[in-house]
Amino acid sequence: EAMPAFHASGAWIVHGGTGVAFDVLGMRGVREELILPLAMDGRRSRTLSAEVARTGEARFLIVGSRDEWSRVYPDSANFVAAHQFGVLAALPLYYAGSTRGVLAFGLPAVELAEEDRAAMMAFAAQCSQSLERARLHAAERAARQDAEHSANRTVHLQALTAALSQALTLGEICDIITKEGRAAMDADTVAVFLLDDERRSLDLVSDVGLSDIRRQTHARVPVEEGEPLGDAARTGEAMFFAQLEELTSRYPTLDATFASSPRHALAI
Repeated sequence: EAMPAFHASGAWIVHGGTGVAFDVLGMRGVREELILPLAMDGRRSRTLSAEVARTGEARFLIVGSRDEWSRVYPDSANFVAAHQFGVLAALPLYYAGSTRGVLAFGLPAVELAEEDRAAMMAFAAQCSQSLERARLHAAERAARQDAEHSANRTVHLQALTAALSQALTLGEICDIITKEGRAAMDADTVAVFLLDDERRSLDLVSDVGLSDIRRQTHARVPVEEGEPLGDAARTGEAMFFAQLEELTSRYPTLDATFASSPRHALAI
């Protein structure tokens, strides 16, 4: 919507993202196959947008010849030449205490009046305010969801505690752990294993969520070094893997087992 107001032939917004690369939040009037490779290098690239992202200072530059532009911003020379921009304006999007992104306009004109520069600066400030409101709204929503999740977990844990206090047999206890524990921990699978009398094997005594094949293959698990269930049983220490990559890097033999698994975390 801003392009006609500024007589721009191209516009794009890049955001710092969570890694090295920029996230391209929007673009119009520019070729995707030319701008996306520039975004991959983020702030490290030798482009005008990257410079503004690093310095937090708005820039309004006459493109000039391709050679002149290449000497300062070589990575974007093809991009600028392909769109035949005469002027480039890059404005920082500043919110949450730092420059988080860049709003850029490419214009066919060969100069940019002071009032146009001021209008672009004001527009970028409004965009920054909108992005800050969106960030605060997302943070508030996430905090509310976390609070609701915590409250639900507390309710489930209280129900689990109450049910365990009434259980009289080992079978009842294990069934309660799997069924109520699954809800309390928001897990898709819960299994209880008990050591045999010789402490050489773990026997599956109760589960919720295991497939028939998994249930058969894990009916009895040897207590061996280099296997997560066995290591936890031998050491008596809990094990937590927040990402599947953590599990398979420590236990490479499980890579094939969990290759197609929907599970993303594991607690033993």
